Amino acid sequence: MNKVKLFFVFFLLVSTECIAQLNPSYYLSVEGLKQANLKTALSRRIVKHTVLSYDSLWVYFRSTDSLPDNRIWDMYSDNEYYFSDYSSLEKEHSFPKSWWGGSSYYASYSDLHHLNPSDKGANRAKSNYPLGVVDASPTFDNGVSKVGNSVTTGYTGIVFEPADEYKGDFARAYFYVVTCYQDLASNWVSPMLENNTYPVFTNWAINMLLNWSTNDPVSEREINRNNAVAKLQNCRNPFIDYPDLANYIWGDKQDVAFYTESEITDPIIFSPWASDTVFFDNVFESDSCSQTLYVRGGNLTGDLTVTISNDENGYFSTAGQTVITQANGQLDGAFPFIIKYKPTAVGEDQATLTISGGGATSVVVILKGNSLSKAVEKPVLANATNVGTNSATLSWTPIYKADNYYLDVYKKGEMTNAVVLSEDFSGFTATSYTSSAQGAHSSDISDSLDYFMQSKEWSGEKIYQANQIAKLGTSSAKGYLQTPALDLSFNNGNYVVSFDAKIWTYTTEATSILLLCNDVQQKEITLTTEMLNYSYDIANGLDSAVIKFSAKNATKNRYFLDNISIQQQQPKKIYFYENYNVGNAIVFDLENLESGVEYFCVVRGNKGGDISANSNIISFMTSPNSINEYTEDSFLVSVSKFGIEIQNKTEKNVPVKIFNTLGQEIKSTILDSGKNFISLPQGFYFIKIGEYRIEKISL
Repeated sequence: MNKVKLFFVFFLLVSTECIAQLNPSYYLSVEGLKQANLKTALSRRIVKHTVLSYDSLWVYFRSTDSLPDNRIWDMYSDNEYYFSDYSSLEKEHSFPKSWWGGSSYYASYSDLHHLNPSDKGANRAKSNYPLGVVDASPTFDNGVSKVGNSVTTGYTGIVFEPADEYKGDFARAYFYVVTCYQDLASNWVSPMLENNTYPVFTNWAINMLLNWSTNDPVSEREINRNNAVAKLQNCRNPFIDYPDLANYIWGDKQDVAFYTESEITDPIIFSPWASDTVFFDNVFESDSCSQTLYVRGGNLTGDLTVTISNDENGYFSTAGQTVITQANGQLDGAFPFIIKYKPTAVGEDQATLTISGGGATSVVVILKGNSLSKAVEKPVLANATNVGTNSATLSWTPIYKADNYYLDVYKKGEMTNAVVLSEDFSGFTATSYTSSAQGAHSSDISDSLDYFMQSKEWSGEKIYQANQIAKLGTSSAKGYLQTPALDLSFNNGNYVVSFDAKIWTYTTEATSILLLCNDVQQKEITLTTEMLNYSYDIANGLDSAVIKFSAKNATKNRYFLDNISIQQQQPKKIYFYENYNVGNAIVFDLENLESGVEYFCVVRGNKGGDISANSNIISFMTSPNSINEYTEDSFLVSVSKFGIEIQNKTEKNVPVKIFNTLGQEIKSTILDSGKNFISLPQGFYFIKIGEYRIEKISL
């Protein structure tokens, strides 16, 4: 932004202000580097930042793009806008999001270093055109922004041209994006870019951007904005802090090593920087996780030694390596040193890693890890005891260190359309910002699904989080996901399975997946690159049905899943207790039950906020107040010393259940039309025929 003619005096003043806000070691890791190595070291430094919420940008803009009197700074027009009404403005990626894939799971999507408030008309005219100088006949010109045919040397297409006072701002924002997000290089789609991490820009583009950055030097507004953004997302734009950096990477100083001040000649450890922190987030107990620490020194007089201390539980390690040779410790590309974290108990852990030797001042790095509990063991419900007319006693096995238990007690009502199981993968919050990952995180969570899924006891192989979507499979291994066992025996076994899915985008990727029930194929589905909804009527429901989504091919058959729903006509659950907190008791008395009613019960344990899967379902029948001596002659019940004979005079198959005097179900079957014999030992029994008839017999 070329607003001040006395630039050199001004720059000295504002640069002093800017550098004063920097941590002295912020750019230490890039000292003494050139070209691609310099750019990569910058990327490692600034990519580790807080990812902001795109939906909250207007809140952030109040800190980064405000003018006096509540006005909004708009680099795209001369119109006056206010934070009290920004309906005519849009949130604009100065570096178009379509150039790097545009997916919201990339940190670049909400990075304020290249996001600005923009006049709606100018923003839409800008579209995703490259930067350039417009000819004398623009198709759009509002006095600040232009769109039209290019007269820039090396490119003749349509371009967007900002005002002269903002050309340097745009150039430095572009330098920042291709540096910070160089892992997205394979995604680049723009006349200004090539698909590489260096030099990234085409020749005409870098010549133009360097020229713009020189002719419109850093302004006070840019410095203030850089400081404001740094406070919000904890990273800086180095091309504002050190405007000449671009020349060391792409310009006339490529053969000169970059130093923030003077050349460093004493032994020093450049990277990592003092008090840097290495995070191991959300690692499950007994699992192992590795992180790479890039180590680089200069002018070393000997080897470097790496030690870990203050590791109370011994969970952190250096994977058996404790020495970095003098030669490896001075590589311009830095030495990749592996650190491992393997917790065996749930909690938060911290240790310090010290790099010393070589004549340099030691550097201390903080190691932080947090470990999560794997699936909470589910309780096992015993058969009900002390079953009376209006009461019963429940008991279950305890869960180690359980805080409390939740109980469901219900009876069955009329048939209704029920959602038997649903999953929207909202717990799959991890993602990846590298283009090749397509948003999928690198850690396979197949053995920890209970922690991430809304319901428990899912299983599968090669399952990855992908920003609230599930990605299944790898290029060399089949991915599948299957539900817990479900009772789908109602409605004559008819049920509906629906889900959203799309294929992994790759030229040789297979497109078909399979839908199975108990490993029997029900459907073969051909997916596309668009996330679509699929719904199928299935007609083989069992009382223990497992629905499975699987790749058809063993390799190169990756796909994404979302919004799974399984529905069926089932009896409505009429709750006596629903999710009732019984505390930490493992024996619980039920009272005030209805007489002569069959109840069903399940229990779940809670351990530190992680709820277990449902226990087994048990049922019992309370004693009737009076025995219903069924007067109609649809069924005749006769007794022998070996059991009972029930004559079904109807033409329908009728369910029958037999309970002991404690209310525990001991046998169930279907009465065919005609005579049916059920063997039973001697004793007293309640017999429930159909939904309503109850007989009491003795053998």
